[in-house]
Amino acid sequence: MKRLNLRLVLVFLSGWLVQMIFVPYLRIYQAQPNIILIIVVSYAFLRGPSSGAVAGFIGGLLEDLLSLRPLGLSTIGQTIIGYLAGIFAQTIFGGIVFLPAITIAVASFSYQLVYLSIAFVFGHADLSLNLIKVALLPSAVYTGLVGSVLFPWLRQLFSSQAEVTVFD
Repeated sequence: MKRLNLRLVLVFLSGWLVQMIFVPYLRIYQAQPNIILIIVVSYAFLRGPSSGAVAGFIGGLLEDLLSLRPLGLSTIGQTIIGYLAGIFAQTIFGGIVFLPAITIAVASFSYQLVYLSIAFVFGHADLSLNLIKVALLPSAVYTGLVGSVLFPWLRQLFSSQAEVTVFD
């Protein structure tokens, strides 16, 4: 069984606090970055699809439990995106400088589409082309830009050799 890294859990809790406290003040029209998704994609980029899926599950579950949204929507969406980002990183990433930012932006857009599609199926959201143009695309670009700033820091944090494990 893979070990759950205490550092990852602490980064998610810190990211969630930043998301809840500071990110609403960074909102531009209807767009705001998704810090938890940046952490998920960065971890998947560095550790591969299995670890990305676990990070997506943890991040999505944290968002679901600590928000008023329906339970499971973020968990499913971020688990899928974490796994796919890990596969993408393993097959394509060759040290291209802007690739993490582009991957984070595409992952953000994809996550929002998955989230809204699942919410739509269960009657919790409406899908429209205007929503995609006004909210989803700008949020994806914004998340990609913020991700390009945070990725080097997260890479250094997650690449460190010293790991404290919670479960073995």
